[in-house]
Amino acid sequence: MFHYSLVNMGSFSGIFIDVFYSFSFLLVLFVSIFVFGLLSVFYRSGFLYSDYLDDSYVELYWTFIPGLILFFLSVPSFISLYYQDKLSLGVNDNFKVLGNQWYWSFSNSFYFFDCYIHSFGNGLWRLLSVQDSFFLSSNIIYRVLFSSSDVIHSFSIPEFGLKVDCLNGRSSWAYLFPLSPGVYYGQ
Repeated sequence: MFHYSLVNMGSFSGIFIDVFYSFSFLLVLFVSIFVFGLLSVFYRSGFLYSDYLDDSYVELYWTFIPGLILFFLSVPSFISLYYQDKLSLGVNDNFKVLGNQWYWSFSNSFYFFDCYIHSFGNGLWRLLSVQDSFFLSSNIIYRVLFSSSDVIHSFSIPEFGLKVDCLNGRSSWAYLFPLSPGVYYGQ
């Protein structure tokens, strides 16, 4: 079965990303069908542009229409960006994620633990299942601070629409608002 969508999202930011992906996919599909249909009509009629050297209307159209398409693509992107910024006003809890060479460390004001990947086997997801899971409550806004102890690491949870690079000596942050409890695998 053909599946063109993303994973099931677990946050509003992820839902915005999924809607934006679907919107841009349909827009690109429409433009591709339109251009292919236009080229096939011109090809069948034998019409060639070899006689024309200058046409100001064509130049106006091929400048204005892509600009209009980019404007329509920017609106949902800005809505998602401003929504993620509004989450910072109601933060309920903080936690830190520290990237190490072979594992991740999670800490909060109450606990600290290291998260190691399980060895392959026993029906577990390869390179995704861990020994100690990090639990988040639903409908609570979290501020997550990211850093690294050695090199650049990339932390992502696709269901939340979250991907942050962890740099040594620098703190990055993001906001999470899980909609429902569940098992969410990071990478």
